Amino acid sequence: MSEEYVIITCRHCQTQNRLLKDKAIKNIKTTICGKCRENIFIGDDEPYYEISSGAYEHPLDRSALNALKKVPGTGTVLKMIIKETVERYHRILFMQNYIKVTPMHMPFIHNMATHATRILDIEEVPQVFIYQNPYPNAFTAGVDKPYIGISTSLIDLLSEEELLGVIAHELGHIQCGHVLYKTAARIIYQVMEVVGNLIGVGRLAFFAIVQALYYWDRCSELSADRAEVIVTKSFTTSIYTTMKLASGSQKIMKMLDMDEFLKQGEEARKMKEENFFNSLFVTMQSQSTTHPFPVWRAGHLKEWVYDGNYLDILQGKYLKRSEEGDPDKDFREGDFKKSEDEPGLIDSFKKLLGLD
Repeated sequence: MSEEYVIITCRHCQTQNRLLKDKAIKNIKTTICGKCRENIFIGDDEPYYEISSGAYEHPLDRSALNALKKVPGTGTVLKMIIKETVERYHRILFMQNYIKVTPMHMPFIHNMATHATRILDIEEVPQVFIYQNPYPNAFTAGVDKPYIGISTSLIDLLSEEELLGVIAHELGHIQCGHVLYKTAARIIYQVMEVVGNLIGVGRLAFFAIVQALYYWDRCSELSADRAEVIVTKSFTTSIYTTMKLASGSQKIMKMLDMDEFLKQGEEARKMKEENFFNSLFVTMQSQSTTHPFPVWRAGHLKEWVYDGNYLDILQGKYLKRSEEGDPDKDFREGDFKKSEDEPGLIDSFKKLLGLD
């Protein structure tokens, strides 16, 4: 990492502090003003009052989600259908088959959920359930009252700070308004051929819509990763969580190296850019996945933390809900790189839905 400096204005005394960017990012919780000696960045227990999801959403996530919201029936009608079928079914299943977290039952997880909800200034703490599964995972579902599911293997794999980050990640999905559409997308993935035949949409066109949904799904994870890191205030923790999810082995936990993993991501990027076929294979390998591959995910987060508005948010400079205007323009224009939408799926999605 090069010795790049950044000027940070103290929140308390307005003194301008010249800091090494890399050092500041890796020591958010202990970076103090050279004059008043107060913490420069928002503290662990300070909420981001009135924070809008537009303050940190990935622009491709926002663009695609806005396109989805404009489709007739995806608002009230879709919400009612999901609420009365899928959500009702799973709430009953979870209450019978999973462990419900309460202040008296696994309070450390309840406290994490309460803390992260308060930090992101979300009105209501979602219900958390623990379920037995050998695959480390967490998910969010529900419409009016979202709930979070966490697998036992994820709890075994992660440290408490990493688990807090995962819960914050799921809360990011809630704050960004992903849950309704991610639930609907899961249904579409499972029955896409049947639905394509029933609604009379050509298979090729319907396949394109499904691929666009997958692409948005992956972009939505990038937004939730950003929510995670503004709650934990630890880029290192987020990267180690990603590495642990990629490796899954307790034996190698102490051998994991963040810098080496980020270098691996850079190697993957160069491989992708070497020729047309490499780029095509990368697209093919990821086209039916709901999450970005770990090295891309880490790379996107690093880019936003170091070159986006991460440090601004941690100084209290962020878009507030009361300041929201055009949802398509709430994110920082400088945060958007057209080249990231390599398959052009977002534009194709809008055209297929008649929104272009």
